Amino acid sequence: MDEETIVSLATPAGRAGVAIIRVSGNKTSKILKGIIKADNLKLKPREAKYCHFTNGKNIIDDGLVTFFKAPNSYTGEDVAELSIHSNPFLIEDLVGTISSLGARQAMAGEFTYRAFKNGKIDLIQAESINELINSNSRLNLQMKFNNLEGKLSATINSIKKSITKLGIIIESSIEFGEDNYLEEQPIIEELDKTNNYLSEVLSSSRFNEILDKGFKIVLAGKVNVGKSSIFNNMVMENRSIVSSEPGTTRDYIEKKIYLNGFTFEITDIAGFNDKTSGIIEDEGIKRSVDKVKNCDAVIFVLDASEKPDSRDMAIYDLIKDKNHLIIANKEDISDSIRLEAFKQKFPTENINPISVKENKNTKLIIEYLKSLTEKIEDLNIEVSINHRQKLILSKLVEVIKGIIVNRKNTSDTELLAEDIRKSLNLIGQLTGEVSPEDILNGIFSTFCIGK
Repeated sequence: MDEETIVSLATPAGRAGVAIIRVSGNKTSKILKGIIKADNLKLKPREAKYCHFTNGKNIIDDGLVTFFKAPNSYTGEDVAELSIHSNPFLIEDLVGTISSLGARQAMAGEFTYRAFKNGKIDLIQAESINELINSNSRLNLQMKFNNLEGKLSATINSIKKSITKLGIIIESSIEFGEDNYLEEQPIIEELDKTNNYLSEVLSSSRFNEILDKGFKIVLAGKVNVGKSSIFNNMVMENRSIVSSEPGTTRDYIEKKIYLNGFTFEITDIAGFNDKTSGIIEDEGIKRSVDKVKNCDAVIFVLDASEKPDSRDMAIYDLIKDKNHLIIANKEDISDSIRLEAFKQKFPTENINPISVKENKNTKLIIEYLKSLTEKIEDLNIEVSINHRQKLILSKLVEVIKGIIVNRKNTSDTELLAEDIRKSLNLIGQLTGEVSPEDILNGIFSTFCIGK
């Protein structure tokens, strides 16, 4: 399959100024000769050339062609990128012509897979490409770019180098006993230092999830407190139905907004009521509770025109341990007595009176959301990890900790050797290259084993 030449549209489908068609494989040069109308067009690698594209009979379009000679290309193969006007019919004609000349349609992610297989990138970098494209925050975008540039891979490879060195020492001591000696303390110290760094990366994994998926914010409150109006104000759309009838929202409504380079998924959940009207409302409340439990922060809405009641207290018990903001809506029809009642019910909380109807103090909600991003931006971690990497790194950290402790406290070299093999296997899973022969190759290159 990998011997085949592949072709695909590299830009989003639809009408636009430019579309880029990518071709990769050993037939790329032959295909270019078949689609370019020119007598003496000399294609220099990495140099864009203006030309006309043809189907053999008629000119399809004019545009640019850039040729990348293997191995100096994205995939490590001969690659061509064709820039034409982004019209679906032009794209279909040119891709069809390229296919008739010996290319097949690329499968999802196949260009990046070939780059990985041909040693242009490792698995961590390959994953970061797709994650960079789908990043939901500027900070995560930078972290994914750092991964693509190899920062996380460099750390992993540094650990691999140290473990391999220690493995050589351990394996050599097994083979040669006390006749062989190498200083291992600096290696242990190096492992300890890099393992601390990985532990920091893992400890920030919750923040990485926020950076990857965005903040999940829930609007919670009893029925008819104005949550839907607040939701519409935040997303600047009439997404939620606003009515004076209590319990208008029976399910939840979601919408994403973007602040300070971060994504916020705002959810307007069903209002809590002490009178159940049926199975639908029961299910709506159940979903509301689940949303609150799994969110990053809650905006708890009170009704400033009424004194707090048991429903308000029940909701507060549900959200008090979450990151939250408490607002008292309908301040325009409230009075000091009612507001004082809220202060007495929630003595340790800051109650913020607002009026969505008069658009009074509503900006404090956005300011609260922005404040959540400031805590994230204080992080010193330069890389972001996905779920697969998190699971493997967690195992790797524990194995390395075992190596460090056991080397200090035991002389069981065979047990240490097994831990070292486990750690190298985990590193191989991270980078996509599992090679149990690494230690053996190191021994042969460092010592005259056959002597």
